[in-house]
Amino acid sequence: MKIKKYIPLMVLCLISCGLPYCKKTHLSGEEMKWINIYDGKENIRFTDGLSIDSFAFIEKKVCNKKDIPITDLKSCNWLEGQHEYIANASIDFKIKHDSKWWKGVFIISKNMDPTFVAEISFGGLYSNEVCLNRAATSISFKNGVNSEQGSNQPLLGIDEVIWDKGKGIVSYRLQDGRVFHLINE
Repeated sequence: MKIKKYIPLMVLCLISCGLPYCKKTHLSGEEMKWINIYDGKENIRFTDGLSIDSFAFIEKKVCNKKDIPITDLKSCNWLEGQHEYIANASIDFKIKHDSKWWKGVFIISKNMDPTFVAEISFGGLYSNEVCLNRAATSISFKNGVNSEQGSNQPLLGIDEVIWDKGKGIVSYRLQDGRVFHLINE
């Protein structure tokens, strides 16, 4: 009998501290096409007509959970007031240019509002989040428009990267004006 008296008090404590609930987003199969490009592909090369660069896929990371148990505090730490899980996925890659490897990462994420965004970091070019509409088939990350050059690290000198939904990187332009295009084999 005495326990029944304390149930409203326990419910009030849970509500005031935040219920262990997490709002979830989920990347659809159509949205995952931006990331599922390089699975199992090898021998991807780019050329500017004079030299050839090689692409190497490193790793794909996907955080796209449908169900999040309340014990999973890495995905949604409700104990610290976080009540939103943002689905995201990324591809880590590197490109060999003039006998040196340059690392890069391409990231997609979906917020609760449900804004679907992409960003890239490659060769010293760091993009802002670029909102994608559902009909988009390619993204252009351009220095000074939606990206900026980093500092305090070696730079390849990328001025623009074009990422295609079905092909991945299709071209990139260096600051010296050379444009490297995907070699279709």
